[in-house]
Formats: sequence, structure tokens, C-alpha cells
Amino acid sequence: MLQKTYIDNVNGNTDADTKDNVSGNTDVDTKDNANGNTYVDTKDNANGNTDMDTKDNTSENTYVETKDNANGNTDADTKDNANGNTDVNTKDNASGNTDVDTKDNANGNTDADPKNNANGNTHVNTKDNAYGNTDADTKDNGNGNTDMDTKDNANGITDLKTKENANGNIDADTKDNGNGNTDMDTKDNANGITDLKTKDNANGNTDMDTKDNAYGNTEADTKDNANGNIDMDTKDNANGNTDVNTKDNANGNTDAKTMAMEIQMLISKPMP
Repeated sequence: MLQKTYIDNVNGNTDADTKDNVSGNTDVDTKDNANGNTYVDTKDNANGNTDMDTKDNTSENTYVETKDNANGNTDADTKDNANGNTDVNTKDNASGNTDVDTKDNANGNTDADPKNNANGNTHVNTKDNAYGNTDADTKDNGNGNTDMDTKDNANGITDLKTKENANGNIDADTKDNGNGNTDMDTKDNANGITDLKTKDNANGNTDMDTKDNAYGNTEADTKDNANGNIDMDTKDNANGNTDVNTKDNANGNTDAKTMAMEIQMLISKPMP
């Protein structure tokens, strides 16, 4: 086996060592001495591929490692040391697809992780760290549809969630967090019709609920909350007509109720 070693004396900077390893390949090792900065190691691994490891010493910021993984693909890992900011990891997963993970370290802001899920679709997750504002998650659900969930963290205002429900329709839910005012929920019910519900939170005044009833008609219910005055309820009754009920709440004065049945009775009643 051929082995050559080159070393500088105490006032020099470079050690170079070249030698053959047990598989007949070549190991090359270059590194700086105590007052230098770079360590480079290249060698062949057991399956004849190449591992290359380059890293800076304690006064530098970058560590780069490239090596082959078990299935002959390539793992590349780049990350900063203690005073740096970025971790980047790219590797092949078991099915031959690619996982990419990029995130900032303790003083950074962003995590991004795209990867393939079990059915060959893609999950993308991006979120800010403790002093950021946005979580966005997009992934494929079991039937090949997409779930998207975007919401603000503690100092944000809006939650938005869109996903497909069991019958292939869309559920959309938008609501404000603790310092907001509006909840809006839209979803498809069992018979393919749409339920829409909008209401204010604790510091708002109006609740409105519109939905389809059992026989395909529409019920609309509008009422004020604790500091409001009017309750109005409109719905279809059993014979397909409309019931309207309007009344004031505890601090109001008027009750008005009109029903199709009462109208019919008044019309048929003889005049006095």
C-alpha cells in the first residue's frame, strides 16, 4: 500500500495525508493545524461510493457533508455552527423521492419542510418560529384531495381552514381569534346543500344562521346577543309555507308574530 504524508512544521498551517484504504481506494485528508481554519476529508465508503466531509473549525460558520445513503442515493447536509443561522437537509426517502427540510436555528424565523407522503402526494409545511406570525400547512388527504390550513399565531387575527369533507364537497371555516369579531362557517351537509353560519364573538351583536331543513327548504335565524334587542326567526313550516316570528327581547317592547295558519284563520273568520 502506498502512503504519503505531508506535514508542515510548527510555524506552518497544512497537514496533507494521502493513503490507500482497505478496499484499494484512496483516502485524502487535508486539514489546518491549530491556527488554521479548514478540515477536508474525502474517502470511499464500503460500497465504493464517496463520503466528503468539509467543515470549518470553531471560528468559522459552515459545515457541509455529502454522502451516499443505503439505497445508493445522496444525502447532502449543510448547516451552520453555533453562531450561524441556517440548517439545510436534503435526502432521498425510502421510495426514491426527496425530502427537503430547511429551517432557521434559534435566531431565525422560518421552517419549510416539503416531503412525499405514503401515497406519493406532497406535504408542504411552512411556519414561523416563536416570534413569527403564520402557519401554512398543505397536504393531501387519503382520497387525493387537499387540506389547507392557514392560521395566525398568538399575535395574529385570522384562522382560515379549507378542506374536503367525506362526500367530496368543501368545508371552509374562517374565524377571528381572541381579538377579532367574526365566525363564518360554510360546509356542505349530507344532501349536498350548503349550511352557512355567521356570528359575532363576545364583543359583537348579531347571530345569523342559514341552513337547509329536512325537506330542502331554508331556515334563516337572526337574533341579537345579550346586548341587542331583536329576535327574528324565519323558517318553512310543514306545508311549505313560511313562519315569521319577530319579538323584542327582555328590554324591548313589541311582539309580532305572523303565521300562514293564523292568516288563513283570520281570513275565514266572519267580520264583527
